Amino acid sequence: MVNIYYDWGKNHYLIKIYQTEGINKIPINILKFDYDKVNEISDYDGNILILSSEKILSERFILLKNYKKRPLVYFVVNNFTNMLKRIY
Repeated sequence: MVNIYYDWGKNHYLIKIYQTEGINKIPINILKFDYDKVNEISDYDGNILILSSEKILSERFILLKNYKKRPLVYFVVNNFTNMLKRIY
């Protein structure tokens, strides 16, 4: 199970993620998050992906990639597929 948290304006990314999930047959949970409560997100297995439009200040999560030049959809689909393969 992969848990994906997102903020506003991510509908087109979520569609691509659902398509990738269908191809790989790996279950995902997609949940909306609030910046004020980001530290309340449970990450027991290290299977969290956060899609955020704003910088997140947290002691529990770190920025792995910051994409401004390349479309996020490309990054999400390709790296999500690779992440799923590593987890399962």
